[in-house]
Amino acid sequence: MDPLSRACVTMAPLRMRVGCFPTSKRGSNEAVCRWTRPRTWWTTSSHVGGRALECTPPRVGPRMRTACRPFTANAWTSRVEREKDGTNELDPATKYARDHVLDGKDPTPAWNVLQEQLHLYNSLGRTKEKFHPIAPGKVTMYVCGVTVYDHAHVGHARAYVAFDVLYRVLKKAGYEVQYCRNVTDIDDKIINRAQERDLTTEQVAETYFRSFQNDMERLHCLPPTMEPRATQHIREAVDMIERIVERGHGYFAEDKGDVYFAVRTLPEYGRKLAMREPEDNKAGAGQRAREKAEEMMAHAKESAAAVSPEGTEAAAGMIAVPSEGSSGLITASQVGMSFGKRDAADFALWKASKPGEPWWDSPWGRGRPGWHIECSSMVQSLLGQRIDIHGGGVDLMFPHHENEIAQCEASCGCDTTHRSFSNFWMHNGFVNVDSEKMSKSLGNFFTIKEVLQSYHSLALRWFLIGTHYRSAINYTQRALEESSERAYYLYQTIADVRKELTKAPEASNSFASDNGIGGKAQEQALQEGKTISQAVAHALADDLNTPLAIGAISQPLKVLNDLLHTRKGRKAKDRFVRMSSILTALESSLDCLGMPVDNPDSILSEMRSLALARAGMNEEELKKVLGQRIEARKNKNFELSDGIRNNLAAHGIMLMDGVADEPQWKPAMRELGS
Repeated sequence: MDPLSRACVTMAPLRMRVGCFPTSKRGSNEAVCRWTRPRTWWTTSSHVGGRALECTPPRVGPRMRTACRPFTANAWTSRVEREKDGTNELDPATKYARDHVLDGKDPTPAWNVLQEQLHLYNSLGRTKEKFHPIAPGKVTMYVCGVTVYDHAHVGHARAYVAFDVLYRVLKKAGYEVQYCRNVTDIDDKIINRAQERDLTTEQVAETYFRSFQNDMERLHCLPPTMEPRATQHIREAVDMIERIVERGHGYFAEDKGDVYFAVRTLPEYGRKLAMREPEDNKAGAGQRAREKAEEMMAHAKESAAAVSPEGTEAAAGMIAVPSEGSSGLITASQVGMSFGKRDAADFALWKASKPGEPWWDSPWGRGRPGWHIECSSMVQSLLGQRIDIHGGGVDLMFPHHENEIAQCEASCGCDTTHRSFSNFWMHNGFVNVDSEKMSKSLGNFFTIKEVLQSYHSLALRWFLIGTHYRSAINYTQRALEESSERAYYLYQTIADVRKELTKAPEASNSFASDNGIGGKAQEQALQEGKTISQAVAHALADDLNTPLAIGAISQPLKVLNDLLHTRKGRKAKDRFVRMSSILTALESSLDCLGMPVDNPDSILSEMRSLALARAGMNEEELKKVLGQRIEARKNKNFELSDGIRNNLAAHGIMLMDGVADEPQWKPAMRELGS
């Protein structure tokens, strides 16, 4: 039976016995239903693909045949008019379909709040603001992407899962979203990695870009609408640098062949996001510039230590270095001058190529763009002079995002004293390990691939969205274990409910007599699902409050399990319609969070396999141990039986005695150190 026919059987008005079968004459998306008595119109939602069915008996007769077809906007419009005229009263099922499904979309009133009340925290003003797009119905969003010189780590996952949720929320709100996420495929680190491995920079970049895409796919991040590479937009970067220099905000250091941005030409530099004063920039701007300064200072420090122990002391941006004919101090500004800069805070727009490095022609000679200019040039060339949202990690706020703002202001010559080229600037918090930021430079990082060798990708995603995107998140194995256990509970509940709902047609008489499609219980069940959607929508409309959204679905999951497994729940006459309503709301909510629900059984199987791997076992070894326990129980050796059970539990394998169906165990939290 095709999906539409199955939905017709399952969800038809329950006071009628309806039989449906597909008909080739009407096409694969339609079915013919046989009714037992006349009925005007009814509409119902199919859980398969989130579609709606509309059925009407074309004639009165003993067989009462009716055509069922997908519910369309035109059909709904005519239905509204009849309702206004009082010629057709909408039953609860029709109202439910009207509210939840229309033309394959899901403009549920509960989700309308995402467009009506969406507030996002704007780093530009350090406050939550009501979101209004520049162009009605359309959103432009740019998120800083990865530098592809190594595998992505959990810190990257945190950023791109956070902005994936934003992307999904904007789409759910009905916006047409242009989501651009760049790829830095030329950089000092890429060049160094290529030289280490005797590869080209293109080979290194392509290898790790494909690795990153695979990680994002496994984490169920939707692909952005654009994913431009820096090397594909060299011309745009050069054009922007030329405009910056022409307007007096950049200069060419002839002795080095580099082009720098003169930060002192913009009085507001550093104040918009980082709220830094000019004196705060004297020690140099940016991690990359600081790394170069630190190399020189480290060399000077070693030289000073060889002369005098006191010479190693550093304070206020300077290092004690004995020097003939001077005060013995090398200041940060002197370090900047040694790089060809006029000021230590100035940053590179164009970097002259060194022997053996990739290069492109420019008015200043062969070289390549600086890191900051690639984002500014791609934003303006691909999305326009002004965009709605710019995002990235909080570590990019200064200097990268401040430099982007400076470059865009300088190149256009426009007055952006109070705002910037992006209306909203959003930043996600760090992932910490032992209270330190997870980063490759500190060597305390875990790649996404390493984590996914032991834990399911959806367990990792659940862990990441369990903390608000702006807050720091502490990465621990215990936290991953908890998230894995919770994710398993989520998908086990969905799988169990779907299986139970297949029994609805056979059991319809047991709950239709007093609580049928037109009864009060039905109304209450539909409202129950709507309430869940409203709670999740309000949470996400409040600056993507994913922890609150997760909390909003916790109680419904408990209700579903009560309806599935408790005596009271199983006897409830409205249990099927309640389960259906709650499940529909949950699936829609989980889609917004990026937790897929299309194949829960497959997800559960993968989670069990990974749990066995964490326990150091495989299926055959577990069956052997379970056989030993069965034998011990037969022999009334309960000490051995309990010992086996406890040992398995310590390794994350929880046995479920009395369960007839396979499997008879589920993943659970392991004891630390097991």
